Amino acid sequence: MNKLTPIEVCNILEACASTKVSKLQFGELYVEFGASKEEAKQGILPVLSQEDHDKLNAAQVQRDAEEYREIEKSELLLTDPLKYEELLEKGEL
Repeated sequence: MNKLTPIEVCNILEACASTKVSKLQFGELYVEFGASKEEAKQGILPVLSQEDHDKLNAAQVQRDAEEYREIEKSELLLTDPLKYEELLEKGEL
């Protein structure tokens, strides 16, 4: 398959858009024309507030901390099984 130059791709996209082509597929490239810029932005990137970002970050930190604790427990079980059982009996694991 021949590769297109960036200029050729731009020319094809401009021609499709100006001639009311609604969809274009070429190999792995798929383009759908007709959505406004605002619709396209809303469809691709959700708009998140700072509060939303903070909540997502806090949730990720919590998941990371839980994963780290599980890794630590697994490592302790392998390196010091007696200590692992002692902590498990005490309810500290």
